[in-house]
Amino acid sequence: MLSRFPHLLYTLRTLRQHPAYTLLNVGGLALALACSLLLYWFVRFHQSFDTDQPQLARICRLVTESHYGGTAYNAGIPTPVGPTLRAEAPWLPVVAMSIGQTDQYVRVLGPVGQPGPKYAEGRTVAFVEPQYFSVLAYRWQAGTAARALRYPFTAVLTRRLARKYFGAANPLGRCLRLNSYLEVMVTGLLDDIPANTDQPYELFISYATLHYYQHSGTTLTTWDGVSSQTHGWVLLPPSGPAAQLAQTLAQTLTALHRRHSPATLPMARYRVLPLADLHFSPEYNPGHYVSHATLGILTSIG
Repeated sequence: MLSRFPHLLYTLRTLRQHPAYTLLNVGGLALALACSLLLYWFVRFHQSFDTDQPQLARICRLVTESHYGGTAYNAGIPTPVGPTLRAEAPWLPVVAMSIGQTDQYVRVLGPVGQPGPKYAEGRTVAFVEPQYFSVLAYRWQAGTAARALRYPFTAVLTRRLARKYFGAANPLGRCLRLNSYLEVMVTGLLDDIPANTDQPYELFISYATLHYYQHSGTTLTTWDGVSSQTHGWVLLPPSGPAAQLAQTLAQTLTALHRRHSPATLPMARYRVLPLADLHFSPEYNPGHYVSHATLGILTSIG
């Protein structure tokens, strides 16, 4: 049968006579294929960040560009921007604020308040307004955004943290203590967040708690200071082109800043950054971004 395929017969004979050469070629081919697959999955992973958001084309982050003898980029905005936009820019369907907290210690409290185990959390904790969940989609296992975070000292967490803190027990109604200062009750449960997102939060505390919490390092009324952890979110209306609406919103923000803090206006500029661009922005997502150029080079190599 093989005599009908002389080239195949010759190849098999050569491979048998030179096993080292055969191993080198086959190994090199396998390594090349493995590297190509790794590059493919790396590029695909980074291009998929937050693409599962159903309203991705309309979701934007508000960011700041400052000029103090040079240009500096800040991922945050002044905290009054959120409520001011809601009051004075009613054409925006949804405006939301979130304030991330870093290096928090979370202690689990027992059913009657007795101290339990303590956990160090890096970037998973944030104070958020209920509207945050109207901008960004999460899957709720228990509770709703409108009710779960309506009142101070309430919190929502992901299934991963619920298992970490409470094991198989029902987390609803249980209490947590942050940094020995703040006690919150769990009122909602979310599905775990995906790996391909730039929103690392898994423990969400009601924004209303900030009015009573003096250790957050956050000033809620001043336009003069900007923390990179204070994020403003908007959902653009579907009534027009997103780019044009974003430009209008940036102008609106400048006008509001001029009215509320004219002394600092010459040094501040607002930008409206689409969520789809956040993962690729070195200015507003430092330490977590990947450039389009890098992905293009890796694609050409693979």
